[in-house]
This record gives sequence, C-alpha cells and structure tokens, in this order.
Amino acid sequence: MNEPRARCCVRMGHRYFFFKENRTEKDSRKAAEWYAKAAEEGDKNGQFWYGCCFYLGDGKEQDYGQAVFWLEKAAEQGHSGAQKLLGDCYFHGHGVTQDYREAVEWYRLAEKNGLGSAKKLIKEVEKHSTTM
Repeated sequence: MNEPRARCCVRMGHRYFFFKENRTEKDSRKAAEWYAKAAEEGDKNGQFWYGCCFYLGDGKEQDYGQAVFWLEKAAEQGHSGAQKLLGDCYFHGHGVTQDYREAVEWYRLAEKNGLGSAKKLIKEVEKHSTTM
C-alpha cells in the first residue's frame, strides 16, 4: 500500500469513528476495518487507531494484548500518541506486566516526539512509584 492510500484508509476510518464532524453515522466496526487496512500495511497512524480500537473496545472486542501489539508498531515509528498510550498500558498493567520504569520510558519518548502532556504523566508515575 502506498502512503496516500494508507492516509485515505485512516481518513475513511475517521469518517466512521468520528461521526459528528462529517454526518456519517458512527460505525466503529467499519472504522476498525479501515484502520486495519492501513495498520497491516505499516502505516503508523493506522496502527495507532487500530490499537485504540482494541484498547477502548470500540469497533473491536477489548483486547489489551492486541492493543499493545499495534501500539508498539506505531510507537516504534515515532507516533507520540501511541507512545503515550503504551506508557498508560505499562502504568496500569493493561496487556503487559505493570512496570513503572517502562511507563516512564514510553512517556519520555512521547515527550521527545512533541507530546507536551507527557511531562505531567512522568511526574504522576514518579508519585506512585517508590521502586524507581
């Protein structure tokens, strides 16, 4: 899949996921199908949104393991939202063994890639962890 086609698949997913903006009736399953097409071809935005579908249980049955699988793929390509959500997974132990250090590492990457709210999350983890 070429890059413009992957972007188009993500946009189509958004049409079904974010129904208010475009007058398309919300259909999370269709959104997940479009995100999957982009995700399976290696598009980081498609991987992020497909991971979100699993994380939230919206369009796919909630499955934190699958969420982590897809979020890692996007995060490894520098997607700050995926990095932040992976940090959340490690903080809460969703789909992975709870690990505050790993959470902080993902939050730091998210901050490095432009997610300003990650700094606050790092401080939050440090408050909860006495083993860091």
